[in-house]
Amino acid sequence: MQTFKCDSCGTRLFFENVTCLACGREVGFDAGALAMHTVDGAGTASGRLEKCTNWVEHAACNWFRDPEQPYCLSCSLNEIVPDLASAQQRELWIETERAKRRLVFTLRRLNLPLAAPPGKQALRFRLLADDRAETGAVDASGEAVLTGHDSGCLTVNVVEADGAIRETLRKRLGERYRTMLGHLRHEIGHYYWYALVEGTSEIKRFRALFGDERASYEQALERHYAEPPAEGWQSSFVSAYATMHPWEDFAETWAHYIHIVDTLETAADGRVAVDGAVVGEPLPLDRSNIGDVLADWFRLTVALNQLNRSMGLNDAYPFALTDAVIDKLRFIDDLCRAAGHAAEVPQGVIITQRGR
Repeated sequence: MQTFKCDSCGTRLFFENVTCLACGREVGFDAGALAMHTVDGAGTASGRLEKCTNWVEHAACNWFRDPEQPYCLSCSLNEIVPDLASAQQRELWIETERAKRRLVFTLRRLNLPLAAPPGKQALRFRLLADDRAETGAVDASGEAVLTGHDSGCLTVNVVEADGAIRETLRKRLGERYRTMLGHLRHEIGHYYWYALVEGTSEIKRFRALFGDERASYEQALERHYAEPPAEGWQSSFVSAYATMHPWEDFAETWAHYIHIVDTLETAADGRVAVDGAVVGEPLPLDRSNIGDVLADWFRLTVALNQLNRSMGLNDAYPFALTDAVIDKLRFIDDLCRAAGHAAEVPQGVIITQRGR
């Protein structure tokens, strides 16, 4: 993630800012230019930008939109949102949108396609809430909303934006890391398997690295929660969940690839140095290579984990990247490089945001 400058006074701005703390002007993000602008100066060579409808009506966004579209690039991907008349659901939705905007920013930095590939359905989000949004309970008393992907549609349970519920689930499931942003990065990995691998020439290499996805997912899911992972799984998989099925292995590895490039970009933007060497800029991809990116990542995560331990916190990155996992990361890096050359930035992919 980059930091930005106010185009009025030059003060440093952060991605989430809606106001410049120095000059007091309203500011927002332009996804087309990947830049922050003041509201009164927002515009491009092709015309003026307006506030996203979710910014105006719900204070839930800080991105600009094309005047011909009601929503910004990130919010336009919403097919359904929770019941915004509920204060609890609205708060959880706002937190989820904050994580989604960070996800979409990284996808734009990678120049990955957001428009539907030929013969595939468009990327869209169904942001839903079950009864835990109102009760604050860890377990749903009725039907639970399950986060997942199906043919371009990402369903996300906004309840996981509640830190107390999410942390309890993390401990219950024996996970070392669980965040809303992590969920979104994982689920978008399923989408890009659907968009960039399924039915393409990449499927052969995918199967050689991750396994045959034609194996029964239902049986794999049942086995995963009934039995512990095979002994020695850490040598080939980035997480225990990745051992369940090739689809999950790909999505978990994809999420880690996004963790790596986004965190390294943040470190490079801040001129962070480890062992006397400044962390290199991983993006855009045509100016870096995966070997150097991973070398910087190994150095940075050691420092990050040590810093967290000094504060009595869990490791920031509690994972090990083995040679087998690195081979999988290289595959994803190759996919991103190839896909990025032909991607276009869609505006108004989904323009009807329906409440639930």
